[in-house]
Amino acid sequence: MNLAEYQRQMMAALLQSPESSMQANEGSSQLRMNIYRNNITGARLQALQQCFPCCERLLGEEYFTQFAIEFMAEHPSQAVQIDACAPQFIDAIRQNENLLQQVPYIADMATLDYAWQLAFHGPNNMAIDYAALGQAAAEQGETLCLQKISGLQLISSSFPLESMWQMCQPEYQGDFVFDSDRKDGHFAIFQREHAIYIESLAPIVFDIVDLLREPLSLEALTDGGPAFQPELLASLYQRSLVQLAS
Repeated sequence: MNLAEYQRQMMAALLQSPESSMQANEGSSQLRMNIYRNNITGARLQALQQCFPCCERLLGEEYFTQFAIEFMAEHPSQAVQIDACAPQFIDAIRQNENLLQQVPYIADMATLDYAWQLAFHGPNNMAIDYAALGQAAAEQGETLCLQKISGLQLISSSFPLESMWQMCQPEYQGDFVFDSDRKDGHFAIFQREHAIYIESLAPIVFDIVDLLREPLSLEALTDGGPAFQPELLASLYQRSLVQLAS
């Protein structure tokens, strides 16, 4: 057996549960395998804890750890990078009816947790360059193309996620009490000048930014229907939510 095949078989054994691999690895061999297996599980658990800190705060460390371990057992992976398992983890939360009955907002908070991580590890946007924008507008007119800034994440929710997010931060000292009747609705998460922002958006602004996932010309935007108002575009400029299409 060559080294590559030996490594492949060892990794396959590590990703098996201890019960299913016991037949092939008895006694002290199984104990040694469990050491490596626990290292993989610990690394993946740490990645999930780092990616979903608000979820862990809301569920409690013990429950979150139990849920994460059960998730990892059902979704074995060779990678500990969070991008390899975070979307599956959110799906697992959304599909757990018992959990959603107890904590109905937990799936949306998981989505916000992950969006924050994507923004944090994503591109750093600078404030809009008005001089460059003005020059491009003068030269291109209605053919000027815009798109949302790089790495911007959009989320809709029927829960007050922004206030709940603030309560989940380590520096928060108050009571965990929020107004369930308050609806944040729509907001954007993005990085600008090395800071992460969570900004609430009016529904029409959310829709425009969502349209700008792909580059669109001013002409196409203004022809988008009576709901579009040119002054809304000025608001997007001021908040640095859009940029000139590359």
